[in-house]
Amino acid sequence: MLAERFGVDSERIARIILVSTALSFFTFSGMVWVMGIQLPGA
Repeated sequence: MLAERFGVDSERIARIILVSTALSFFTFSGMVWVMGIQLPGA
C-alpha cells in the first residue's frame, strides 16, 4: 500500500526483499560453517 501511494515499482521492492533474504540466509549459514558451530546433540 505504501509503495502504491508513492508510485514505486512494487515488483522491484519484492525482488529486493527476496534477494536480500536469500543472501542473509547463505551468509549466516556460511559463517556458522566457517566458525565450526554445531547444534547440541548433532
